[in-house]
Amino acid sequence: MPWDILSKTLPYLGYPLTLSLALLGVGLALTRRRPRLGRSLLALALALLVVSSSPPVARALYRSLEARYPPLEIEQLPKASAIVVLGGALRLPLPPRKDFEIGPAANRARHAAALFRAGKATRVLISAGALFAQPPGVRPEAHYLRLFLGELGVPGDAVLLESESGTTRENALATKRVLERHALGSVLLVTSAAHMPRALGAFRAAGIDATPAPTDYHVVDDPSEFAWLSLLPSAEALAMTTGAVREYLGHAVYALRGWM
Repeated sequence: MPWDILSKTLPYLGYPLTLSLALLGVGLALTRRRPRLGRSLLALALALLVVSSSPPVARALYRSLEARYPPLEIEQLPKASAIVVLGGALRLPLPPRKDFEIGPAANRARHAAALFRAGKATRVLISAGALFAQPPGVRPEAHYLRLFLGELGVPGDAVLLESESGTTRENALATKRVLERHALGSVLLVTSAAHMPRALGAFRAAGIDATPAPTDYHVVDDPSEFAWLSLLPSAEALAMTTGAVREYLGHAVYALRGWM
């Protein structure tokens, strides 16, 4: 669906690095004909890149998303019919890999397994497909997540798969169909804390009784970090800013379309 794909691809146009390069290109093109405007755009491109690469800026933006759903002890969460875990936790077995590998959001799977072992639900539903077609022989992430959950102590007969979705909205709609097919009701929704605002909004808009079970927090208080060092621009900070921008732009598209 065009809007579903747009919700996934639009953020790329708004990433700080993309915008900085666009401003840089336009600024260079204008330096001869309109030097004042050209220099202003070049300065703006540099300023945007410096600000976006600033650790304090990156942490503030990312924390603004994660703080909406603080971490909870497993004992504080209610029991539910199923634990729903969203994809993005693993790297697919694409060449030269011979098997799937652990991704930066792998704690989604770990947290879902911990909830299952704590008896919070008797079923785990994995919602993890692909937005674009994968090479022959590579299956949707849901299949590999089931294997990983097995390594974490979740038996295969307790796992349900939804491997057709490619976006968060599709996760919600497809999960709703699986829940209805198996006569399951309330769920514990497991995804990264920064992604939870959009994901929970989409699941509730789809009519799912979802309780947030966030994990994968990126912004932490690290007393070992030198104060002056944490002020220097870095690639890690740029990546964190980009992640926050992606969520806010995705949130805007979802709100515009009434998907949350």
